[in-house]
Amino acid sequence: MHVPTVCLPPQNLSQIFNGRYHGQALGAPLRVLWPKEVLAEDEVLALRAKGEDHALERIYGAIGAAARGDDRQDIGRALRDGVLDALRRSAGVDRWDALTTAVGTRGAAQVADALLDVLGPAGPSS
Repeated sequence: MHVPTVCLPPQNLSQIFNGRYHGQALGAPLRVLWPKEVLAEDEVLALRAKGEDHALERIYGAIGAAARGDDRQDIGRALRDGVLDALRRSAGVDRWDALTTAVGTRGAAQVADALLDVLGPAGPSS
């Protein structure tokens, strides 16, 4: 729909991947990252080798610690600045439909079609 979109700091693994794909498709870094002292994405992604639960534990723990920490106001300012920077960078994006053009907009229908292809035509039920 050509709506400008900025990705906020990720709160789970899929948001890390979606934010990365979004920026790659649009050709602009339109993601707001957690400050490195809060959460390093590469560390989280490396933890996936031990299982997704390890990565999620790190994400949730980091966000919780940041919310309770003495430097939460500094983190809030860093996030605010990140949002403003991403919004400024968004002015240079020409095609807001680049991600949906790359991956499509019919996700559930595409999966259903693939399943029907594998299963074959439905015969009469017995």
